[in-house]
Formats: sequence, C-alpha cells, structure tokens
Amino acid sequence: MDLRWLQAFDSLYCGDPRLSDVPARNFWRSMDLYTDHMVRYFETAGVPLERIDNTGFMVGVAGTCYARRSEAFKGMLLLEHARGGWMNVYYGNLELIDAANAKWFARVQDITSGCNRWVALIRLEICLAMATLADSAHSEIVERSTQ
Repeated sequence: MDLRWLQAFDSLYCGDPRLSDVPARNFWRSMDLYTDHMVRYFETAGVPLERIDNTGFMVGVAGTCYARRSEAFKGMLLLEHARGGWMNVYYGNLELIDAANAKWFARVQDITSGCNRWVALIRLEICLAMATLADSAHSEIVERSTQ
C-alpha cells in the first residue's frame, strides 16, 4: 500500500462491507467482522488507524448494503465508533432509523466525542457486549419459534 496517498487525502477508504471469510453466527455480524479485518489490514500496512475510513456503517435498501435496512444497526454503529477513525461516516438511508433509535444513535456519538479514545473504547466494548447478547437472545427466540 502506497502511504503517499495520505499526503493528498485525509483518509483512505478500506472498501465496502461484504461477508467475512470467518464464520459468524449472524449474517450481519459476518459483515462487521470483514470490516474489522480490512481496518486491521490497513493498519498493519502502515496506515494510521485514525486515517482509515472504515465504511462500517451502512443502512439502506440498496445492494451495496445487502438490503440490510436497519437490521442489527446498533452493533454496526458501536463498531464504527470503536475502530478509531478521525471521522465516522454513515452511509445509506438514515431515514430508516426511527426517533427512538435516533436518540440511541446520538447517545453513542456523545459517548465517543470529546473523551479519551481508550475511555470511549471501554464504554463501547460494554455496549457491544450488550448488543451481542441481545442479538443472541433474538436468534434463540427465532430458532425456538421455528421448531
């Protein structure tokens, strides 16, 4: 990777989300894992973490985001912020997020803005663990209802 691009651009785009090569219990979590992998790949190649545009947050109806709509968006948003870029870019149809979820969205932004990055990561790690537990509970309910 040619790091001279950073002389011209503030950040480098690490690519659209796609399914991970690593198995995951949840389809959407697999996409999150792929984005994590790409961020780590860019970081290992020498791109400073804060200069990577991780494109990890995509809600919408288009093929680019696999018609995800707002499915599992909370974990996706927490990971977007936890990856540590200078900016957090939100792609897609934000109108799919209702008023109650928009308040939650704003709270995540509030937690991560203006504080030490490590404090924010610890707070987000707790939130992510809670979101993962919620995803697992939802998956179990769906499995039981189909049996």
